[in-house]
Amino acid sequence: MIKVVEDNDFRLKVNLIGNVLATIVSDMKLSLVDFLGRRITLNHIVKDDNTLIADIAGSTLSVGEYGVELTGVQTGSHFCSRELGLIGIVYTNSEANLNPTEVLEVQTIEVGLSVDITRLQSDWAETDTESPAYIKNKPSVYTQSQTAGLVKNDGSIDTTTYEPTANKKNTITGNESSNTYYPTTKAVADYVNGRTMVVNIREVQGQSEVYEADKTFAEISAHIEAGGSVVAKLEGIEFSLTGYEQGFVLFSATGAIYGFASISVTIEPPAQGETDDVVSMYSQGNEDVDNKVTSISAQSTDQQYPSAKCVYDLVGDVETLLAAI
Repeated sequence: MIKVVEDNDFRLKVNLIGNVLATIVSDMKLSLVDFLGRRITLNHIVKDDNTLIADIAGSTLSVGEYGVELTGVQTGSHFCSRELGLIGIVYTNSEANLNPTEVLEVQTIEVGLSVDITRLQSDWAETDTESPAYIKNKPSVYTQSQTAGLVKNDGSIDTTTYEPTANKKNTITGNESSNTYYPTTKAVADYVNGRTMVVNIREVQGQSEVYEADKTFAEISAHIEAGGSVVAKLEGIEFSLTGYEQGFVLFSATGAIYGFASISVTIEPPAQGETDDVVSMYSQGNEDVDNKVTSISAQSTDQQYPSAKCVYDLVGDVETLLAAI
């Protein structure tokens, strides 16, 4: 091993031994390799067919042992040659066996590196990743048993177990009779939403407790007869269809709505001599406390109810009044 004191610049001369010609090698890399396998790539100069020269700054190397590695491609074959323990970087002159003889003199370290290239045949079955015959990035290849049910022997798709994307449809309308086509999730959602009629109920403006619907009884009835579903909505509350006969449709909602246990809405055909449907609302359960009032006036409604004190204040002591008569 050639040893040189650290921080001394030196020139490395590598004599290639074997059947490699440096002048026809591509992707060549000359490196120093420490004992941990870390590489320092060198800028090398090809002097002749079998000699490489690299100038090395001593400040780039720490104390320790270094080997020399050469990699490249010649005539299509990748090769790597590595010799460890060729160069030592030491602390003191007493440890070194190569020292400058003059001020600023650059010493030359000459080493030999055997490079023997044997053309190899790549092997598909090779599993050792360190083997020169190993093939990287091989595509997956499936056996016939693995593709059973997907691809037939003639290469065509087996549609008995694999659904062709050509059968995927973005709409159900127009494809109702097919057992071959299949719909997308959005197609199903659009179809279901399209099959659900929403009837909006609202209070007639300026008429307390008088309601109207944006769908007629005839429209609702026809939709139900066609197999569609119907829901009603009042101020964001959804009512389910709970009854349907030729003379009315009934929607109901439960769960402490406006203070009641449940509310029902009926829509009936127009009464004789009328043109508008009859929309009625019924409540069951608790009275809405917001309807309790403590005074009565001309603006009071049938939806409001008075407190006991309100009644007493208006009527007075009934028994005393009757006794005085």
